[in-house]
Amino acid sequence: MDFVEIYNNSNLPINIQGFTLGNRVVTHDFYLLQPQQYLALTTNKRVLLQQYPNAFADNILEVAALPPYPNQQGIVTLFDNKNQLIDSIYYNANMHGELMQNVKGISLERRSFQDIKFYSASTLAGGATPGYQNSTATLNIPQNRIYLASKTMSPDGDGFEDELQLLYELVEPNYLITAEIYNDKGILVKRLAHLHHAGTHGQLQWDGKDKYGNHCKQGHYICSVQIFNTDGKAQQFKQPFVLINSLTRH
Repeated sequence: MDFVEIYNNSNLPINIQGFTLGNRVVTHDFYLLQPQQYLALTTNKRVLLQQYPNAFADNILEVAALPPYPNQQGIVTLFDNKNQLIDSIYYNANMHGELMQNVKGISLERRSFQDIKFYSASTLAGGATPGYQNSTATLNIPQNRIYLASKTMSPDGDGFEDELQLLYELVEPNYLITAEIYNDKGILVKRLAHLHHAGTHGQLQWDGKDKYGNHCKQGHYICSVQIFNTDGKAQQFKQPFVLINSLTRH
């Protein structure tokens, strides 16, 4: 499902009534784009939400028509209601990551509003982030951070630490990530991600079940993460944690 996302990179609301993408009017109605607001423009909001369940519905505007945007290459232009060019981008399929084998449904995202470079959206984010911060957004951090929100988890349904949360923040958006859970005997219990495009930030969860869907026993486990990119940069992370109060069934 095609969509184009715009962003108000100012401290004032902007009325986008009469703005155009190419020669297609975005909206004939008064519509305020709030400061620092993302807005995805699409011809079918329902289908877009089905394709990208994590999309922020309140920041999706259904429009009558979009210009044709061929997958191989094209130009996106945004004009204000006085026909003044606000922004434009030429895109082509080669802008996707070198290790991205299937780009169907994967958006090209701008890393920052001061940078014209575009990158493939994180596959862990579903391949697009309609209506909210880009998965490849620049974080302005000195080094990669991969960490667990807590060193304990208790999947007992009480709403507290029911899932293990693995969070990551990366300096560059071109890393692939693999994340796995091992028991204290070094046996692979569950693979959370395998060679996914990570973007610059995100999180993974583990519900305490093995690859067969069975509840794991209480005890000590290891979360192992590897990231690498085409520049030869690689990093490995291993963090022990404890699973307690499991709903283990015998």
